[in-house]
Amino acid sequence: MSTDALAEPGARIVPLANATDDCQRTTDNLKIFLLKLGHPLR
Repeated sequence: MSTDALAEPGARIVPLANATDDCQRTTDNLKIFLLKLGHPLR
C-alpha cells in the first residue's frame, strides 16, 4: 500500500461513500423484491 494514499484524507472517504451507496441500493432492491412477493413493509 502506498503511504501517499494514507496521507490524503479523501482517499478513505470516497470508497466509504461508494460502499454506503451500494448498501442503500441493495436495501432498495430488497424492498422492491419483497414488495413483488407481496410482503408488507413496515
